[in-house]
Amino acid sequence: MAAETVSASNPIAVQSASILINQSPDGFPAAAYNDATVAGYVAVAILPAIDSAASDDSQNIAHPVAPNQIAVDPRIGTTVGNYYIKSVIASGGMGTVYQAVQCQPVRRTVALKMIRRGMTDESTLGRFLAERQALAVMDHPDIAQVFEANTTADGNPYFSMEFCTGEPIDRYCRKNRLDLASRLNLVIRIARAIQQAHSRGVIHRDLKPANILVSHCEGGLSLKMIDFGIAKFTDGQWQGGDREATRIGELVGTPAYMSPEQASGIDIDARTDVFAIGAILFKLLTDSTPLLSKNQNATVDSNLSTVIEQLSTFVPTIPS
Repeated sequence: MAAETVSASNPIAVQSASILINQSPDGFPAAAYNDATVAGYVAVAILPAIDSAASDDSQNIAHPVAPNQIAVDPRIGTTVGNYYIKSVIASGGMGTVYQAVQCQPVRRTVALKMIRRGMTDESTLGRFLAERQALAVMDHPDIAQVFEANTTADGNPYFSMEFCTGEPIDRYCRKNRLDLASRLNLVIRIARAIQQAHSRGVIHRDLKPANILVSHCEGGLSLKMIDFGIAKFTDGQWQGGDREATRIGELVGTPAYMSPEQASGIDIDARTDVFAIGAILFKLLTDSTPLLSKNQNATVDSNLSTVIEQLSTFVPTIPS
């Protein structure tokens, strides 16, 4: 992959900060949209100034395996469609991701996602179908690729996607001591991937380090964005499923990376992902989130009222 570079003194980045001040959504103080959101707008604003990089379709990563998440599951050792299920990669409130082997028409290791047994209510089903549709419309090298979507004989939907050995972006940067330019360039790639998602009518709504996986590959770093489980569609094509999946006033997402409007439960647009990108950049540069509370309710309240400290307060060596 061709190298991407960014200068901390990029004039487009500087200009984006002043533009931001006049673009905070109505009803929310500009103070709530300072460094974390500026960072997100900076990442998006500098995209046109960067030469397009060649994509590497050989990158092959998806969900990370966490030993403490592996549990006994009756599906292990069984076959679903063309897939033999080997182990549990991760299990959440909505579904389970398995490591599986595709047996036909080609043989390869995949991640197979299925709804958890007994969770076929309309809301869960709507979110699951929306996630696989969101991934299906993407063709970006930094967004996990769906291989196949189908339904079991008993009506349980599933989809297969790329398998990975990547790590959450913050952990990878910290463990490998990536320098400032390298971290900024990873955020640029996140912004470029989200730019395509938005152009396809998809808002992620849960961008956070755990959903952005990085690993070393030949010629550079591999990055994959995953987990579109609470994505929102803006083009109307999947509005019916989205309406069941998320109602106005329902809080979805991860509080530490939520925009103020998402935390308040009102209808949101693409800017909520931009805020999350800024919060991720804040985390990569300071090893801290913009909203420091560990209590979810306190964090949600902070989203609506806290004036975020400047990055240089946490790390004096970061350029102002």
